[in-house]
Amino acid sequence: MISYDPQKTNLIINGTAITGFADGAMIEAEYNSDFIEPYVGTQGDVAVAEIADRTGTIKITLMQTSPSVAYLDALAKQKGDSAAFAVSIVDMNTNGTNVSGTKARVKKPASSKWDKEVTEREFEIFVADMEMN
Repeated sequence: MISYDPQKTNLIINGTAITGFADGAMIEAEYNSDFIEPYVGTQGDVAVAEIADRTGTIKITLMQTSPSVAYLDALAKQKGDSAAFAVSIVDMNTNGTNVSGTKARVKKPASSKWDKEVTEREFEIFVADMEMN
């Protein structure tokens, strides 16, 4: 029997471990484009275009009380070439998927909401050179 432990999955941004994930899907990662674009001719001949786009998006949801919220908001406000950072998702579970990139940026600061209960903050991270394996 194989088990999954979310505590064995870590998100590291610019050398800092992100903490305080909200309940539910804590991290999502996906490529922004398909890897191929098939083309079928009138007589059924098929060709495939190889798509070179290996950009990706990492989405995370944190509790509003997470110390990582302020850190990610600050990263989102940085500008210029030096604003890019390394990112990695390290999944130490059996058959875990690992994600990495060396040129990433937080797309914008999180939207804020206040309620009688703890709320969530969502971030999207654009990764220019994402590798998923």
